[in-house]
Amino acid sequence: MDIKPKQTPYASPEATPAATTVDIGQAFSYMTADPQWLNKVVIMGLVTLIPVAGYLVVFGWMREIFERAKEGRQELPALDFGTQLEKGIAPFVAMLGPMAAMMIGMFGLQLLMIPFALLAEATQGTAVAGVLGALMGLLGVLISLVMFVAIFAISAVVPEVMRRGMRGEMMPILSPKASIVAIKNNGGAFLMVLVGSFAFNMISQVGVMLCFVGMFVTMPLAMVGMSHLLAQWDRVAGDPQAA
Repeated sequence: MDIKPKQTPYASPEATPAATTVDIGQAFSYMTADPQWLNKVVIMGLVTLIPVAGYLVVFGWMREIFERAKEGRQELPALDFGTQLEKGIAPFVAMLGPMAAMMIGMFGLQLLMIPFALLAEATQGTAVAGVLGALMGLLGVLISLVMFVAIFAISAVVPEVMRRGMRGEMMPILSPKASIVAIKNNGGAFLMVLVGSFAFNMISQVGVMLCFVGMFVTMPLAMVGMSHLLAQWDRVAGDPQAA
């Protein structure tokens, strides 16, 4: 009788259950898990002094951390200027989308003030000028409120835009459906991403507030934590192309 050895079944990657939560504590502990974290973080902090190219390299460095975190690796990547410069283009361009939209929106709102200002100048010294002045004041308040809401909204979508940029997408802002579905289906996890994002942003500013030189440590260190946070969110949200 031909007896074949019993084979142990292995789950395919597609069968592996997706993550359902985001743990901010894991992102914090990841920041210093690499024994060489301080040297690598300081080097990347100094790289930010290089105009434009430095930030592309840092984005590429974050993208490598994002990829390693998804694989469960704790070792932070060392500086590899050329490779990280290339890998940083996609997330850098992805982030330009919402920033550009916000700037264009603010500029457009400011343009609304011009006709009222011209009419007020033309009718200076009359009762109409007083009415126009009051309308300009009201319009200014409304514009300020709209700008505040817009800034808050942009800040809320930045982590998702960055997550897709880390995956190599340059213009995720043009295909928002996948992001909307991911956030809608995983609202609790995304809320944790927003809370963690706020916390890491505060950490990045500590070096500036206490000692300007300290920003070369706190800013890239916060980027490490943020990259891990985005990797966790990516496991929850899944592949945008599949939506």
